[in-house]
Amino acid sequence: MIATVLLLFSGLGLVLLIRPALHFRIFPNPLMRDTPWNRLQMRPLGLILCLFILLVATSGWNGNPKTEVLDGFHNNILIALWVSLFAAPVISWLVWRFSVNFLVRRGHIDSTMEDPVWERGMTLIFCSILSFIVFIALFLAATGHHPQFKGSLGTSVVFVRWDSSG
Repeated sequence: MIATVLLLFSGLGLVLLIRPALHFRIFPNPLMRDTPWNRLQMRPLGLILCLFILLVATSGWNGNPKTEVLDGFHNNILIALWVSLFAAPVISWLVWRFSVNFLVRRGHIDSTMEDPVWERGMTLIFCSILSFIVFIALFLAATGHHPQFKGSLGTSVVFVRWDSSG
């Protein structure tokens, strides 16, 4: 049951990340038309959803035997998810700001157009961001750079180890 829900959400996250126009065609919304701006706004949502699914999947893998790298990767993905909640809208705005000049220069002013070259570029940008986040989280976990979270009465507290010998 939980695997089906995870598969459903991961599929939705990948569709929003790679092909948001397909989402608009399957689930039409009269308040949110299929425009380049709305498609661009769906990509960060897909990025956040993919990171959330990765976070849930890595917490499920933390069982017997529990490895330090996997635990560190889980903690790094948690931090990346929190950072992406605030950074994704900013990245989305920056991408829109600099890519809209490209669209206007090419003469594409129609608000409902779907330029395949521009869509591939946006897919490449956001998939590269997701791959970069996962690679950095795994690399930092493998080298031992991750926060140590310890649950205490249902709350998470970050513990920092101080080395006074140095």
